[in-house]
Amino acid sequence: MMPGPCPQDIAYPTDIKLLAKSREITEAIIDEPHATNPQRKKPRTYRQEARKRYLKVAQNKNPSRKVIRKGIKFQLQYLKGNFKTIEKQLDSFAVFPLTHRMQQKYWIIQTLYAQATGDV
Repeated sequence: MMPGPCPQDIAYPTDIKLLAKSREITEAIIDEPHATNPQRKKPRTYRQEARKRYLKVAQNKNPSRKVIRKGIKFQLQYLKGNFKTIEKQLDSFAVFPLTHRMQQKYWIIQTLYAQATGDV
């Protein structure tokens, strides 16, 4: 039996646009604890490089499968690096620094990452 049609308003987890947006949110999550303690050096996130690689695929009119797969791979790698940075930051705080909304977004992005990498 074939499963029903997929809802069109929900993006597929490996969609590069969705991964790029998730990466931007994780960068905002990294910035939030840093703003409370600006004495420390700001963590490296490769924002500009990641954005350039995303735009290279997104602005391509008809990207090949190879280009899309490569773009997704890079976005996943940047997300993984951001996760490590966030975990390291959260370990250094005595009181949890994230707002409830940011914490929810972080959990959702972790789920999205797990789905995209097949770790579900």
